[in-house]
Amino acid sequence: MDSTLNAEDLVTDLSQQLNAQEYALLAKGPKFAIGKEWNATLKTDVQTNFCKMAYQLRWKSQRQARTEDNETRCTIPRYPESNFIHLPPRDDQELEFKLKRSYAELEKLMGEIERKKPPSNISKREKETLDQLKKKNIICLPSDKGGEFCIIRKEEHDKAAYQHLNEGTTYKKVPRMQAKTIETKINNTWKSVLTNSSQRIYPRAI
Repeated sequence: MDSTLNAEDLVTDLSQQLNAQEYALLAKGPKFAIGKEWNATLKTDVQTNFCKMAYQLRWKSQRQARTEDNETRCTIPRYPESNFIHLPPRDDQELEFKLKRSYAELEKLMGEIERKKPPSNISKREKETLDQLKKKNIICLPSDKGGEFCIIRKEEHDKAAYQHLNEGTTYKKVPRMQAKTIETKINNTWKSVLTNSSQRIYPRAI
């Protein structure tokens, strides 16, 4: 915090730039989310996440079949299980039946969503108000603590961001480095570790 700034300088009063409808909409707070529009990309994300879950459940089923350790049996493997992706066996017929039935229900639900437009959680008037807010020279940000919006002019927001970045005790400027240079340094470090090690080392994904 710049000690030369007074508390009054940090307060921006934009009350004259918002009408009653805009106040009412922003009063709903940042937690009032507008649902994602259903499209092909979102459908693919849902299908992908289901396949990841099936991958994990199949590996868990295999662990349950080959160990008596309760902790291991109850653990759901991460996705992917290692850098070397192997498809899990499908020996558990009961699990496969449940997965197929669940996926069929999921496909049915997604088909119903595609055939009818999902209801909006804001009214037509609120949508018009939201469009008006987007056209104004202001930025609405969630407060750090609490459930309110902080509203600031765009130019003031940029100015505050640059002032924060130029504060020398927090950030330090470094020479610009290309992504390829960073990749080369990391690879060289791994090669050095492998060369100096008596054992084989395989980096695992986090």
